[in-house]
Amino acid sequence: MNISDSKFTLYHYPGVRSARIKWILNEITGIKFNVVTIDLYDAEQYGDSFSEINPSNAVPVLKVDDGKNIFFVRESGAITIFIADCFPAAQLSPSISEYEKRADFLQMIFFACSTFDMALWQIRIHTHVLSAADRDSRVAGLYARKIKEQIEPQIIERLKKYNYICGDFSAADCVFGHCILWAKSYSLCEGDVFDNYISRLSSRGAFKSAFSDAHLFKPEVPNDSPALKRFLG
Repeated sequence: MNISDSKFTLYHYPGVRSARIKWILNEITGIKFNVVTIDLYDAEQYGDSFSEINPSNAVPVLKVDDGKNIFFVRESGAITIFIADCFPAAQLSPSISEYEKRADFLQMIFFACSTFDMALWQIRIHTHVLSAADRDSRVAGLYARKIKEQIEPQIIERLKKYNYICGDFSAADCVFGHCILWAKSYSLCEGDVFDNYISRLSSRGAFKSAFSDAHLFKPEVPNDSPALKRFLG
């Protein structure tokens, strides 16, 4: 069976990193995929069945059934690149023969999924996840400053040159679009350059489908959430 005929299942929770994968899947015409919601606040990610799929107890996870084998792909950056490369007709990633564009594409996805994500995650856990006793506003403030002083200028420089992160629209925008929306929830990535970029992205049908459930996301983890007892950072 060709990969394009495979059945895909996305393990997802509204508004979080798995929305990136829901977005890129919706960008591809004819792809078959289902979405399984994992209730993170109800600690479903720590259940035995999901822990077997992802021992890191996080979404997204992509299940791929090609008719002969079933396998799982974890980590949003890896899944993003995997999907883009499996469907070259969608033109969501440069081919390896375009080595300079390919290098830039990979560089930006890894930048978003490591440097940018890490800073956003530290802000989130010290604002909305950890117990009041464990939160440290200094940590959140430090990483907000990192975004403002180191990360935002690099993105602004690109978006002043191009409409999208790597020039033409690509899978990298599914990652950066999510990161920037996340940053905006903490009053970061403000101004016309970012607003116009999000406006371009949000006009896409695939974006609208990906974030159709985003209103269900609640940033503050409830005090009685069983996930808090298992959370390791």
